[in-house]
Amino acid sequence: ARTAPRPGILMYHRVAPPVPGAARVTWNVPPARFRAQLLQLLELGFEAWPLRRLLQTLENNTELSPRVFVVTFDDGYENVYRYAWPILRELRVPATILLATGYLDSPDPFPFDDWPDKDVPGMPEDRWRPLSLSQCQELSRDPLIELGCHTHTHGRFVGAPDLFARDLAQSLDTLHTKYGASAPAFSFPFGM
Repeated sequence: ARTAPRPGILMYHRVAPPVPGAARVTWNVPPARFRAQLLQLLELGFEAWPLRRLLQTLENNTELSPRVFVVTFDDGYENVYRYAWPILRELRVPATILLATGYLDSPDPFPFDDWPDKDVPGMPEDRWRPLSLSQCQELSRDPLIELGCHTHTHGRFVGAPDLFARDLAQSLDTLHTKYGASAPAFSFPFGM
């Protein structure tokens, strides 16, 4: 029971099946659970909004229903493309993928990824691999998907405003030149 309209923002990282015999994948929701979470919200009468719409509504001080939720993904793991995106399309739920743009197309795990089994030979690469530029291109053409900014390097910028400004500018430039994003949503790495 809420006394004032407040939207819910669901923040995910990975959406991937567990790997039998491996350490539990960190920051992960299995696809069936992800689908069930969204479906239950929709069945309870909640409305999924794009993050951009929510931000514009808040900026304009427009009345907001307490039954609004937003879906976001931090970092830009390939499994969002492979497992979450089909579910989002099926349920017609918009989402914002907040990209650490410096790692797009990387054949290596994110350097900040804390999953201990990411380097185990034979581990499914979509559990740890960053999105590719072409996957982001495909995602950006879907009206349900927004690409947002999570900086370029996902660094810890406390006490380093100049470094943060350069890193942010590089990420914004990548989002603009590669995907035409203007004024994308932003999320600080490490919740700073």
